[in-house]
Amino acid sequence: MDPSYLLFTRSLSLRDPNGPLNFPNRSLRAFHFPQGVHSIVFEALDVHNQPFHFRLSKRRVGPHPKPVICQALWRQYVMQKNLREHDRVSLSMEIYSVSGRFVRYYRVIAQRRMFRLFGKDIWVNVEQLQEPH
Repeated sequence: MDPSYLLFTRSLSLRDPNGPLNFPNRSLRAFHFPQGVHSIVFEALDVHNQPFHFRLSKRRVGPHPKPVICQALWRQYVMQKNLREHDRVSLSMEIYSVSGRFVRYYRVIAQRRMFRLFGKDIWVNVEQLQEPH
């Protein structure tokens, strides 16, 4: 089994579906920013292995990078998944060995809270709620 690392899980606030998504500093180490580069585009697969592209950006200068997933590509994902306030989004990284090299893959999962049962929230992947095309 190849290792998988949860980078973050975030419950969406009212502004998150319409603006940039704050990204935790501690998860920046899962991405490579070449020297002098403050923004990268990465691909993440959803539960159906459909690729989505996101732009991760951080401050150019200063001790606090304040990373965000930029609005334009994030908004495309939000619209396709019909995300809204209180939904949650998780991003994880999987590392595979391919021909002696380690390759990183990212996975993005969007979920909606359906109900509470015995004091626990029951979450469902949003793809299960969407009508088939």
